[in-house]
Amino acid sequence: PQLPCAREALWVLEQLDRGSPVYNIAAVSYLDGPLDVAVLERTLREILRRHEALRTVFPRVNGGPVQALLDPSEFSVELEEVPEMPEAERDAYVRRRTREEGARRFDLATGPLFRVRLYRLSPTRHVFHTIKHHIVTDGWSMGALSRELELIYNAFAAGEPSPLPELAIQYRDYAAWQREYLTGETLRRQVDYWREHLAGVPNLEMPTDRPRPPVESHRGAFHRFLVPPEVTAGLHALSRSEGVTLNMTITAAWAILLARYAGQEDFALGTLIGNRNRAETEGLIGFFVNTAALRMDLSGDPSYRGFLRRVRGVLLDADAHQDLPFERVVEELKPPRDLSRHPVFQAMFFLHAFVVQHAPMPNPDLGGVTFASFDPESGIALQDTGMAKFDLGLGMVELGGVLSAILEYPTDLFDAATAEGIAEHLNALLAGIVADPDACVWDLPLASGA
Repeated sequence: PQLPCAREALWVLEQLDRGSPVYNIAAVSYLDGPLDVAVLERTLREILRRHEALRTVFPRVNGGPVQALLDPSEFSVELEEVPEMPEAERDAYVRRRTREEGARRFDLATGPLFRVRLYRLSPTRHVFHTIKHHIVTDGWSMGALSRELELIYNAFAAGEPSPLPELAIQYRDYAAWQREYLTGETLRRQVDYWREHLAGVPNLEMPTDRPRPPVESHRGAFHRFLVPPEVTAGLHALSRSEGVTLNMTITAAWAILLARYAGQEDFALGTLIGNRNRAETEGLIGFFVNTAALRMDLSGDPSYRGFLRRVRGVLLDADAHQDLPFERVVEELKPPRDLSRHPVFQAMFFLHAFVVQHAPMPNPDLGGVTFASFDPESGIALQDTGMAKFDLGLGMVELGGVLSAILEYPTDLFDAATAEGIAEHLNALLAGIVADPDACVWDLPLASGA
Protein backbone atom coordinates (compact mmCIF):
# COMPACT_ATOMS: atom_id res chain seq x y z
CA PRO A 1 0.00 0.00 0.00
CA GLN A 2 1.02 3.58 -0.62
CA LEU A 3 2.61 5.41 2.32
CA PRO A 4 0.86 8.36 3.96
CA CYS A 5 2.59 11.68 3.29
CA ALA A 6 4.40 12.03 6.62
CA ARG A 7 5.69 8.45 6.56
CA GLU A 8 6.91 8.91 3.01
CA ALA A 9 8.88 12.01 4.05
CA LEU A 10 10.55 10.20 6.96
CA TRP A 11 11.43 7.30 4.68
CA VAL A 12 13.12 9.72 2.25
CA LEU A 13 15.07 11.37 5.10
CA GLU A 14 16.21 7.92 6.20
CA GLN A 15 17.61 7.22 2.73
CA LEU A 16 19.53 10.51 2.79
CA ASP A 17 21.05 9.82 6.22
CA ARG A 18 21.04 6.05 6.22
CA GLY A 19 20.02 4.62 9.57
CA SER A 20 20.46 7.82 11.58
CA PRO A 21 18.92 7.54 15.08
CA VAL A 22 17.66 11.14 14.96
CA TYR A 23 14.06 9.88 14.67
CA ASN A 24 14.37 7.32 17.48
CA ILE A 25 11.91 7.92 20.33
CA ALA A 26 13.11 6.32 23.57
CA ALA A 27 11.52 6.33 27.02
CA VAL A 28 12.87 4.88 30.28
CA SER A 29 11.10 4.13 33.57
CA TYR A 30 11.68 2.11 36.73
CA LEU A 31 9.25 -0.73 37.44
CA ASP A 32 8.84 -1.57 41.13
CA GLY A 33 6.98 -4.71 42.17
CA PRO A 34 6.58 -8.39 41.29
CA LEU A 35 6.68 -8.09 37.48
CA ASP A 36 5.69 -11.16 35.44
CA VAL A 37 7.96 -10.82 32.39
CA ALA A 38 6.09 -13.55 30.45
CA VAL A 39 2.78 -11.71 30.94
CA LEU A 40 4.41 -8.41 29.93
CA GLU A 41 5.73 -9.98 26.74
CA ARG A 42 2.36 -11.55 25.93
CA THR A 43 0.68 -8.18 26.57
CA LEU A 44 3.01 -6.36 24.19
CA ARG A 45 2.44 -9.01 21.52
CA GLU A 46 -1.31 -8.42 21.85
CA ILE A 47 -0.82 -4.65 21.50
CA LEU A 48 1.27 -5.23 18.36
CA ARG A 49 -1.42 -7.54 17.00
CA ARG A 50 -4.09 -4.89 17.62
CA HIS A 51 -2.08 -1.99 16.17
CA GLU A 52 -0.63 -2.79 12.76
CA ALA A 53 1.38 0.46 12.74
CA LEU A 54 3.77 -0.82 15.43
CA ARG A 55 4.71 -3.90 13.38
CA THR A 56 4.94 -2.21 9.98
CA VAL A 57 8.20 -2.24 8.01
CA PHE A 58 9.10 -0.54 4.73
CA PRO A 59 10.92 -2.71 2.20
CA ARG A 60 11.93 -1.15 -1.09
CA VAL A 61 10.09 -2.40 -4.19
CA ASN A 62 10.80 -0.99 -7.67
CA GLY A 63 12.87 1.80 -6.13
CA GLY A 64 10.26 2.99 -3.64
CA PRO A 65 8.91 1.98 -0.22
CA VAL A 66 5.92 -0.28 0.40
CA GLN A 67 4.37 -1.24 3.73
CA ALA A 68 4.57 -4.80 5.05
CA LEU A 69 3.54 -6.33 8.39
CA LEU A 70 5.62 -8.43 10.76
CA ASP A 71 4.15 -11.39 12.65
CA PRO A 72 3.38 -10.18 16.22
CA SER A 73 4.12 -13.66 17.61
CA GLU A 74 7.80 -13.11 16.77
CA PHE A 75 8.08 -10.11 19.11
CA SER A 76 10.08 -10.62 22.30
CA VAL A 77 11.22 -8.48 25.21
CA GLU A 78 15.00 -8.21 25.39
CA LEU A 79 15.88 -9.06 29.01
CA GLU A 80 19.27 -8.15 30.46
CA GLU A 81 20.36 -9.24 33.94
CA VAL A 82 22.32 -6.37 35.47
CA PRO A 83 25.27 -7.72 37.50
CA GLU A 84 25.53 -6.88 41.19
CA MET A 85 27.58 -3.76 41.87
CA PRO A 86 27.42 -0.65 44.11
CA GLU A 87 24.30 1.41 43.45
CA ALA A 88 26.15 4.38 41.91
CA GLU A 89 28.03 2.10 39.52
CA ARG A 90 24.86 0.22 38.64
CA ASP A 91 23.04 3.48 37.92
CA ALA A 92 25.87 4.63 35.64
CA TYR A 93 25.91 1.23 33.90
CA VAL A 94 22.16 1.29 33.20
CA ARG A 95 22.29 4.88 31.96
CA ARG A 96 25.10 3.98 29.58
CA ARG A 97 23.30 0.88 28.32
CA THR A 98 19.98 2.67 27.80
CA ARG A 99 21.74 5.49 25.97
CA GLU A 100 23.48 2.96 23.69
CA GLU A 101 20.24 1.10 23.01
CA GLY A 102 18.24 4.31 22.55
CA ALA A 103 20.65 5.41 19.83
CA ARG A 104 20.85 1.99 18.13
CA ARG A 105 19.72 2.40 14.54
CA PHE A 106 16.64 0.85 12.99
CA ASP A 107 16.47 -0.77 9.57
CA LEU A 108 13.20 0.47 8.05
CA ALA A 109 13.18 -2.34 5.48
CA THR A 110 13.39 -5.26 7.91
CA GLY A 111 12.49 -3.90 11.34
CA PRO A 112 11.24 -4.40 13.91
CA LEU A 113 10.69 -0.68 14.48
CA PHE A 114 9.46 -1.13 18.06
CA ARG A 115 11.85 -2.53 20.66
CA VAL A 116 11.40 -3.17 24.36
CA ARG A 117 14.37 -3.85 26.62
CA LEU A 118 14.09 -4.80 30.28
CA TYR A 119 17.00 -4.47 32.71
CA ARG A 120 16.54 -6.64 35.81
CA LEU A 121 18.12 -5.00 38.86
CA SER A 122 16.47 -7.35 41.37
CA PRO A 123 13.44 -9.71 41.38
CA THR A 124 11.19 -6.72 42.15
CA ARG A 125 12.97 -3.84 40.37
CA HIS A 126 13.42 -3.42 36.63
CA VAL A 127 14.21 -0.65 34.15
CA PHE A 128 11.64 -0.58 31.32
CA HIS A 129 13.06 0.82 28.08
CA THR A 130 10.99 1.33 24.93
CA ILE A 131 12.57 2.46 21.65
CA LYS A 132 10.42 3.30 18.62
CA HIS A 133 11.12 4.78 15.23
CA HIS A 134 9.01 7.90 14.70
CA ILE A 135 7.68 6.47 11.41
CA VAL A 136 5.43 4.05 13.37
CA THR A 137 4.34 6.19 16.30
CA ASP A 138 4.02 9.62 17.90
CA GLY A 139 3.60 11.12 21.37
CA TRP A 140 -0.19 10.79 21.46
CA SER A 141 0.20 7.10 20.58
CA MET A 142 2.24 6.54 23.72
CA GLY A 143 -0.79 7.51 25.77
CA ALA A 144 -2.80 4.80 23.99
CA LEU A 145 0.03 2.32 24.52
CA SER A 146 0.18 3.10 28.24
CA ARG A 147 -3.56 2.66 28.74
CA GLU A 148 -3.71 -0.61 26.80
CA LEU A 149 -0.63 -1.94 28.60
CA GLU A 150 -2.36 -1.61 31.98
CA LEU A 151 -5.72 -3.05 30.92
CA ILE A 152 -4.37 -6.03 28.98
CA TYR A 153 -1.56 -6.92 31.42
CA ASN A 154 -3.90 -6.99 34.39
CA ALA A 155 -6.42 -9.12 32.49
CA PHE A 156 -3.77 -11.60 31.32
CA ALA A 157 -2.24 -11.76 34.83
CA ALA A 158 -5.67 -12.72 36.18
CA GLY A 159 -6.06 -15.44 33.54
CA GLU A 160 -8.68 -13.48 31.62
CA PRO A 161 -8.81 -12.48 27.93
CA SER A 162 -8.13 -8.93 26.77
CA PRO A 163 -11.01 -6.64 27.78
CA LEU A 164 -10.54 -4.38 24.74
CA PRO A 165 -12.79 -4.60 21.68
CA GLU A 166 -11.22 -4.96 18.26
CA LEU A 167 -10.25 -1.68 16.62
CA ALA A 168 -12.73 -0.31 14.10
CA ILE A 169 -9.99 0.96 11.77
CA GLN A 170 -6.23 0.65 11.36
CA TYR A 171 -3.61 3.27 10.54
CA ARG A 172 -3.62 2.18 6.88
CA ASP A 173 -7.31 3.16 6.70
CA TYR A 174 -6.40 6.64 7.90
CA ALA A 175 -3.59 6.79 5.32
CA ALA A 176 -5.99 5.90 2.51
CA TRP A 177 -8.48 8.52 3.74
CA GLN A 178 -5.75 11.17 3.91
CA ARG A 179 -4.73 10.54 0.28
CA GLU A 180 -8.35 10.86 -0.87
CA TYR A 181 -9.16 13.89 1.30
CA LEU A 182 -6.20 16.05 0.27
CA THR A 183 -7.30 16.63 -3.29
CA GLY A 184 -9.13 19.27 -5.31
CA GLU A 185 -10.51 22.33 -3.54
CA THR A 186 -9.54 21.06 -0.07
CA LEU A 187 -5.91 20.75 -1.11
CA ARG A 188 -5.94 24.13 -2.85
CA ARG A 189 -7.28 25.95 0.25
CA GLN A 190 -4.67 24.38 2.50
CA VAL A 191 -1.80 25.06 0.11
CA ASP A 192 -2.91 28.67 -0.46
CA TYR A 193 -3.03 29.38 3.27
CA TRP A 194 0.47 28.09 4.04
CA ARG A 195 2.00 29.63 0.91
CA GLU A 196 0.63 33.06 1.88
CA HIS A 197 1.35 32.68 5.62
CA LEU A 198 5.02 31.79 5.11
CA ALA A 199 5.90 33.74 1.96
CA GLY A 200 9.37 35.26 2.32
CA VAL A 201 9.82 34.20 5.95
CA PRO A 202 13.50 34.61 6.93
CA ASN A 203 15.61 32.07 8.80
CA LEU A 204 16.03 32.58 12.53
CA GLU A 205 19.63 33.72 12.98
CA MET A 206 20.60 33.24 16.61
CA PRO A 207 24.10 33.74 17.99
CA THR A 208 25.85 30.40 18.55
CA ASP A 209 28.94 29.26 20.43
CA ARG A 210 30.51 27.90 17.22
CA PRO A 211 30.09 28.50 13.49
CA ARG A 212 27.34 26.47 11.87
CA PRO A 213 28.81 23.40 10.11
CA PRO A 214 28.01 23.04 6.39
CA VAL A 215 26.03 19.84 7.05
CA GLU A 216 23.97 19.15 10.18
CA SER A 217 25.33 16.20 12.17
CA HIS A 218 22.26 16.15 14.47
CA ARG A 219 24.53 15.45 17.45
CA GLY A 220 22.74 16.88 20.43
CA ALA A 221 21.91 16.83 24.11
CA PHE A 222 19.09 17.66 26.55
CA HIS A 223 19.01 20.19 29.35
CA ARG A 224 16.21 19.53 31.84
CA PHE A 225 14.79 22.26 34.09
CA LEU A 226 11.68 23.24 36.05
CA VAL A 227 9.46 26.32 35.91
CA PRO A 228 8.73 27.33 39.55
CA PRO A 229 5.22 26.46 40.80
CA GLU A 230 4.28 30.09 41.45
CA VAL A 231 5.21 31.01 37.86
CA THR A 232 3.33 27.99 36.51
CA ALA A 233 0.23 29.06 38.48
CA GLY A 234 0.62 32.62 37.18
CA LEU A 235 0.81 31.40 33.57
CA HIS A 236 -2.40 29.43 34.09
CA ALA A 237 -4.15 32.49 35.53
CA LEU A 238 -2.96 34.67 32.64
CA SER A 239 -4.13 32.07 30.11
CA ARG A 240 -7.59 31.97 31.68
CA SER A 241 -7.90 35.76 31.76
CA GLU A 242 -6.94 36.02 28.07
CA GLY A 243 -9.07 33.08 26.92
CA VAL A 244 -6.08 31.19 25.54
CA THR A 245 -4.47 27.82 26.16
CA LEU A 246 -1.30 27.35 28.17
CA ASN A 247 0.31 26.20 24.91
CA MET A 248 -0.40 29.63 23.36
CA THR A 249 0.93 31.47 26.40
CA ILE A 250 4.25 29.62 26.44
CA THR A 251 4.60 29.66 22.64
CA ALA A 252 4.44 33.47 22.77
CA ALA A 253 7.03 33.61 25.56
CA TRP A 254 9.44 31.25 23.75
CA ALA A 255 9.08 33.29 20.55
CA ILE A 256 9.94 36.47 22.47
CA LEU A 257 13.10 34.91 23.89
CA LEU A 258 14.22 33.74 20.44
CA ALA A 259 13.42 37.15 18.93
CA ARG A 260 15.50 38.85 21.61
CA TYR A 261 18.45 36.54 20.95
CA ALA A 262 18.27 37.03 17.18
CA GLY A 263 17.16 40.65 17.13
CA GLN A 264 14.38 39.69 14.68
CA GLU A 265 10.76 40.78 14.46
CA ASP A 266 9.85 38.17 11.84
CA PHE A 267 10.60 34.45 11.77
CA ALA A 268 8.87 31.06 11.87
CA LEU A 269 8.57 28.87 14.95
CA GLY A 270 7.81 25.17 14.66
CA THR A 271 5.18 23.36 16.68
CA LEU A 272 3.45 19.98 16.70
CA ILE A 273 -0.23 19.44 15.95
CA GLY A 274 -1.83 16.15 17.03
CA ASN A 275 -3.71 15.86 13.70
CA ARG A 276 -6.35 13.63 15.29
CA ASN A 277 -9.47 15.67 14.72
CA ARG A 278 -11.65 12.63 14.08
CA ALA A 279 -12.95 10.36 16.84
CA GLU A 280 -11.94 7.17 15.02
CA THR A 281 -8.23 8.03 15.29
CA GLU A 282 -8.10 8.93 19.00
CA GLY A 283 -7.22 5.45 20.26
CA LEU A 284 -4.97 4.43 17.39
CA ILE A 285 -1.21 4.01 17.55
CA GLY A 286 0.58 5.48 14.54
CA PHE A 287 2.39 8.47 13.08
CA PHE A 288 -0.36 11.09 12.89
CA VAL A 289 1.37 14.18 14.29
CA ASN A 290 2.02 17.01 11.87
CA THR A 291 4.51 19.86 12.09
CA ALA A 292 3.35 23.43 11.60
CA ALA A 293 5.47 26.53 10.98
CA LEU A 294 3.98 29.51 12.83
CA ARG A 295 4.95 32.96 11.60
CA MET A 296 5.88 35.15 14.55
CA ASP A 297 5.27 38.88 14.02
CA LEU A 298 6.73 41.11 16.74
CA SER A 299 6.60 44.32 14.72
CA GLY A 300 5.29 47.55 16.21
CA ASP A 301 6.71 47.02 19.74
CA PRO A 302 3.68 45.07 21.05
CA SER A 303 3.10 44.37 24.72
CA TYR A 304 3.24 40.73 25.74
CA ARG A 305 -0.56 40.71 26.00
CA GLY A 306 -0.90 42.14 22.50
CA PHE A 307 1.61 39.68 21.05
CA LEU A 308 -0.18 36.79 22.78
CA ARG A 309 -3.37 37.73 20.93
CA ARG A 310 -1.45 37.62 17.63
CA VAL A 311 -0.07 34.18 18.53
CA ARG A 312 -3.56 32.97 19.43
CA GLY A 313 -4.79 33.87 15.94
CA VAL A 314 -1.82 32.20 14.25
CA LEU A 315 -2.29 28.98 16.23
CA LEU A 316 -6.03 28.86 15.55
CA ASP A 317 -5.39 29.36 11.82
CA ALA A 318 -2.75 26.62 11.87
CA ASP A 319 -5.20 24.28 13.57
CA ALA A 320 -7.78 25.00 10.87
CA HIS A 321 -5.22 24.13 8.17
CA GLN A 322 -3.48 21.27 9.94
CA ASP A 323 -4.16 18.53 7.39
CA LEU A 324 -1.50 19.59 4.88
CA PRO A 325 1.71 17.72 5.76
CA PHE A 326 4.67 19.97 6.52
CA GLU A 327 6.65 18.17 3.83
CA ARG A 328 4.13 19.46 1.26
CA VAL A 329 4.45 22.98 2.69
CA VAL A 330 8.23 22.86 2.12
CA GLU A 331 7.61 21.55 -1.40
CA GLU A 332 5.35 24.52 -2.14
CA LEU A 333 7.65 27.17 -0.60
CA LYS A 334 10.81 25.82 -2.28
CA PRO A 335 13.26 27.39 0.21
CA PRO A 336 16.93 27.41 -0.85
CA ARG A 337 18.48 23.99 -0.23
CA ASP A 338 20.62 24.17 2.91
CA LEU A 339 21.99 21.04 4.56
CA SER A 340 23.15 23.07 7.56
CA ARG A 341 19.70 23.80 9.02
CA HIS A 342 16.08 22.74 9.18
CA PRO A 343 13.94 24.26 6.40
CA VAL A 344 11.47 27.11 7.09
CA PHE A 345 11.93 27.14 10.88
CA GLN A 346 14.92 26.49 13.11
CA ALA A 347 13.39 26.36 16.58
CA MET A 348 10.49 24.35 17.99
CA PHE A 349 8.10 24.45 20.96
CA PHE A 350 5.48 21.98 22.07
CA LEU A 351 3.74 20.94 25.23
CA HIS A 352 5.58 17.66 25.51
CA ALA A 353 4.62 15.00 22.98
CA PHE A 354 4.34 12.37 25.70
CA VAL A 355 1.70 14.37 27.53
CA VAL A 356 -0.18 16.31 24.89
CA GLN A 357 -2.86 18.45 26.54
CA HIS A 358 -5.71 16.32 25.26
CA ALA A 359 -4.04 12.92 25.65
CA PRO A 360 -2.27 12.66 29.00
CA MET A 361 -0.25 9.50 29.55
CA PRO A 362 -0.78 8.22 33.09
CA ASN A 363 1.74 5.80 34.52
CA PRO A 364 0.13 2.35 34.25
CA ASP A 365 -0.32 0.09 37.28
CA LEU A 366 0.52 -3.49 36.33
CA GLY A 367 -1.09 -5.42 39.16
CA GLY A 368 0.88 -3.67 41.88
CA VAL A 369 3.92 -3.03 39.69
CA THR A 370 4.31 0.74 39.60
CA PHE A 371 6.16 3.00 37.18
CA ALA A 372 8.59 5.59 38.52
CA SER A 373 10.55 8.19 36.61
CA PHE A 374 14.07 7.22 35.59
CA ASP A 375 14.88 10.92 35.92
CA PRO A 376 13.27 12.01 39.22
CA GLU A 377 14.22 15.68 38.80
CA SER A 378 12.18 16.21 35.63
CA GLY A 379 9.66 13.37 35.94
CA ILE A 380 9.70 12.95 32.14
CA ALA A 381 10.27 9.49 30.71
CA LEU A 382 11.65 10.71 27.38
CA GLN A 383 15.29 9.73 27.00
CA ASP A 384 18.15 11.82 25.66
CA THR A 385 19.37 9.82 22.65
CA GLY A 386 22.22 12.24 21.92
CA MET A 387 20.48 13.72 18.87
CA ALA A 388 18.87 17.09 18.05
CA LYS A 389 16.58 17.87 15.11
CA PHE A 390 16.55 21.69 15.44
CA ASP A 391 18.75 24.61 16.50
CA LEU A 392 16.66 24.68 19.69
CA GLY A 393 13.71 22.52 20.68
CA LEU A 394 11.70 23.19 23.84
CA GLY A 395 9.25 20.65 25.24
CA MET A 396 7.18 21.04 28.40
CA VAL A 397 4.76 19.00 30.47
CA GLU A 398 2.97 19.89 33.69
CA LEU A 399 3.59 17.51 36.59
CA GLY A 400 2.14 18.24 40.02
CA GLY A 401 1.60 21.94 39.37
CA VAL A 402 5.11 22.49 38.00
CA LEU A 403 6.11 22.78 34.36
CA SER A 404 8.92 20.34 33.66
CA ALA A 405 10.92 21.25 30.57
CA ILE A 406 13.44 19.70 28.19
CA LEU A 407 15.65 21.92 26.03
CA GLU A 408 17.09 19.99 23.08
CA TYR A 409 20.12 21.57 21.41
CA PRO A 410 22.78 20.60 18.84
CA THR A 411 26.20 20.26 20.41
CA ASP A 412 27.76 21.48 17.13
CA LEU A 413 26.29 24.92 17.89
CA PHE A 414 25.85 25.26 21.66
CA ASP A 415 27.71 24.38 24.84
CA ALA A 416 25.95 22.86 27.85
CA ALA A 417 26.51 26.10 29.79
CA THR A 418 24.72 28.06 27.06
CA ALA A 419 21.72 25.73 27.23
CA GLU A 420 21.61 26.22 30.99
CA GLY A 421 21.69 29.99 30.45
CA ILE A 422 18.82 29.79 27.94
CA ALA A 423 16.73 27.95 30.55
CA GLU A 424 17.52 30.62 33.16
CA HIS A 425 16.59 33.40 30.71
CA LEU A 426 13.29 31.68 29.90
CA ASN A 427 12.39 31.30 33.57
CA ALA A 428 13.18 34.98 34.18
CA LEU A 429 11.10 35.95 31.15
CA LEU A 430 8.12 33.83 32.25
CA ALA A 431 8.26 35.38 35.73
CA GLY A 432 8.40 38.85 34.15
CA ILE A 433 5.38 38.08 31.96
CA VAL A 434 3.36 36.94 34.99
CA ALA A 435 4.37 40.09 36.88
CA ASP A 436 3.58 42.53 34.04
CA PRO A 437 1.91 41.12 30.90
CA ASP A 438 1.44 44.66 29.57
CA ALA A 439 5.19 45.31 29.33
CA CYS A 440 6.69 45.70 25.85
CA VAL A 441 8.10 42.41 24.53
CA TRP A 442 11.54 44.04 24.11
CA ASP A 443 11.60 45.30 27.72
CA LEU A 444 10.64 42.12 29.59
CA PRO A 445 13.43 40.84 31.88
CA LEU A 446 15.71 38.02 30.77
CA ALA A 447 17.71 37.76 34.00
CA SER A 448 16.87 37.40 37.65
CA GLY A 449 17.98 40.00 40.18
CA ALA A 450 21.00 37.86 41.06
